[in-house]
Amino acid sequence: MWPHAEALAETDLKYGDIAALFVDSLNQMFDMQTKRITVGAFYRMPPVMWIALFALTILSMLEVGYLLGMFDHANWWLVLILSLALSTVILLIADLDRSGASGAGLIKVELQPMIDLQQRIAGQISEG
Repeated sequence: MWPHAEALAETDLKYGDIAALFVDSLNQMFDMQTKRITVGAFYRMPPVMWIALFALTILSMLEVGYLLGMFDHANWWLVLILSLALSTVILLIADLDRSGASGAGLIKVELQPMIDLQQRIAGQISEG
């Protein structure tokens, strides 16, 4: 797209304002894509958080197993429900972590509200 923008800027002097607007919007498009890639590649959940999440899950399951082992009548359906609940939470966190700029997750998060918020904050900062 850049070669087309350069050719338009060089050859079309009577439409200089339109060419300038086109180049500006093209710059904004590239900047936004760069930001999306940066967020998807670098702003991920830290490995320490994953380790803590899995350690908490393992400790929870060990405690539930220990408590159920202390009683004669174990409610295995309760263990199944708790295991599924913890597994679902971990899968949701992993899916949301993957769904950044790459869009690889099953849950799609719309980025427009965050962009609007960023623009409103930038507008308030420039006014203040």
